[in-house]
Amino acid sequence: MSKTILVFILSCIFFALTPRTVNYSDRPFWYKGLPIVSSWIKKVERKRAINFSEQEAFNLWSAYLFGKTKKVSNKIREAHNILHLQHLFSPSGLHLSLIQMVFPKILFPFIILGCFSLPAMMALKRMALIKSCHFFSKNFKFILFLMCMFLELCLNSFQSNLSFNFSFIFLGIIYSRESWHLSSLLYWIFLGNIFCYMMLAKLFSIVGFLLGQIILIIFTPLFLLQTIILVLPWKLFVFCLEKYSQVYIVILNKLASIANFFPVFIPNFSIFLAFLLILYKPTRTWSYLLFLLNTFTLS
Repeated sequence: MSKTILVFILSCIFFALTPRTVNYSDRPFWYKGLPIVSSWIKKVERKRAINFSEQEAFNLWSAYLFGKTKKVSNKIREAHNILHLQHLFSPSGLHLSLIQMVFPKILFPFIILGCFSLPAMMALKRMALIKSCHFFSKNFKFILFLMCMFLELCLNSFQSNLSFNFSFIFLGIIYSRESWHLSSLLYWIFLGNIFCYMMLAKLFSIVGFLLGQIILIIFTPLFLLQTIILVLPWKLFVFCLEKYSQVYIVILNKLASIANFFPVFIPNFSIFLAFLLILYKPTRTWSYLLFLLNTFTLS
C-alpha cells in the first residue's frame, strides 16, 4: 500500500505543477508525427464509412479508435461525462493494449518490437514496456512503471499535462501492487477518481462512477470488434459491430439518465481522506461513513 500512497503523493505534485484545464479541440491525435499512419487512417476511414449502414456506429468506431469525437452526438458525449468515461475518447497505451488480448503471448515480443519501430506513440511504447514485465520479476513492475513515466515526462511526449497525470495515477494504482482482488482494485480506482476530481475541483458522481464500470465491461468486446474491423471489414463483422453498438449506446444512455437522478459533489481533502482511511481501518468504516455524511451535509 505504501507504493500506492507514493503514487498519490507524486500525482499531487504533478497536478500542482501543471495547468488544470486542456483544450480538447486542439488536442493532437495519438498518431501526430506519423504522416504515413495519418494518411493510412484517412484512407481506412473513407473505406469503412461505406461498409457501415449505421452512421452512429461508425462515429463511435472512429472516436474510440482514433479519438475523433467531432461527429459524436452531444447526447453520447454527455453520457460519457456523466459516467466519468471521457478517457475512452483518448486512445492511450492502456486503451490500445486491449488489442494484445487477441494475440498469443508468444507473439507479444514481436508486438513490442513493432511498437518501438514507430517514431511516436510514446504511450503505447510505455505500455509495451510495462506489459513485458511478465518476463521478469514481479517486483520489477513498479520500478519499470516509474522509469517509463519519468522518461515520458522528460521527453515531453504526452498529448497533454492532464492526460499524463491521469495515466500516472491510474497506471500507478494498477502497477503498485503485485496482485489485486477485483473489489480492492475497483475501490482504489474509485479513490483515484475522487483524487482527480478533487485536484480539478470538478463535480463527481459516485453513482455515475459505479454505473460507468458496467459500460467498461461491455466496452472491451466492443473495442476488440472495432479493432478487427479496422483490418478485416467483413460484412458479418460489420453487422455484428453495428448491432452491438446499438445495444451499447442504449445501455450507455440509460445508465447516464439513471445517474442524473443522484446528487453530485466536488470532492475535498476531507472526503478523500475519509475514503482512504476506510482501507487502513476497515473496522471503523461506519465512523468514516458518518463523517462523510456529515461532510456532504455541511457542503
